[in-house]
Amino acid sequence: MQIEIYPHTIKEYVTWQEAHDLCESLGEGWRLPKVEELDYIHHLGQEGKMTLGNYGCWGQRRDSEYAWSKGFRTGNIYINPIDNLNFVLPVRDI
Repeated sequence: MQIEIYPHTIKEYVTWQEAHDLCESLGEGWRLPKVEELDYIHHLGQEGKMTLGNYGCWGQRRDSEYAWSKGFRTGNIYINPIDNLNFVLPVRDI
C-alpha cells in the first residue's frame, strides 16, 4: 500500500468533522484513511509492525449522518453517527 501513516495516533477523542479538519490542518496531503487503509493499518498492528491501542479510529468514508471507523482491538469496521467520538490516525499518499 502506497501510504505514509502519521507517526502516532492523535489520542484525542473528536467527532468525524473535527478529525477531518485536524487532518487538513496538518497540511501536505494528510487525510483520514480509507476503509482498506484502516484494514492495512490493523494488519500492521497484528504483525507487530505498529503499536495500536484498543480504540476506534475514524475513516474517510461518510454520508450525511454516519461515518466509518475501525476498532483496532476487534478489527471490526463500525458505522457511527458523525458526532460520536473516536481517535484520529492520519495518512497521506506517497
